Amino acid sequence: MGKKLLIGLGVAGVAFYASKKLSGKYLEKAASKLDDIVAEGQETALKYREYLLDYLDEDDKLEKINKKVLQAKDLVDKDSVTEALSNLKSSTSNLKDKLMEKEDSLDNDEDLQDDIVIDQRSAFGKMKEKTELENPTVVFYPDGTSETK
Repeated sequence: MGKKLLIGLGVAGVAFYASKKLSGKYLEKAASKLDDIVAEGQETALKYREYLLDYLDEDDKLEKINKKVLQAKDLVDKDSVTEALSNLKSSTSNLKDKLMEKEDSLDNDEDLQDDIVIDQRSAFGKMKEKTELENPTVVFYPDGTSETK
């Protein structure tokens, strides 16, 4: 209770000091500026109200929106949508079962190899020979001569 009383007295003191300090022309300026801000806010609100009314009046857009919402609601109520969803769920479960069967058959297959062995000499050696035959390297010297490697 004591803290609240001190805070209240502090706020009252600041308000009293401000009212004495803002006397005369300062108070009139503040009131005038506040009136200007309120008037500007009212004008802006009226302008945007007119924009909204113009938008709603053009081609009865509000009615079109209402019709689209009702059409969407009718689609949800129809049996075709629920049937399509049930077909999708059954197809998904069938696919999942087939994939699980395939995975089980792959796990039981003994012929599969886990390791892949690449012989560096055979793989890269053949490729090097092939590229050397197709695209020989030509070296050009500053004196105008050239050499094919």
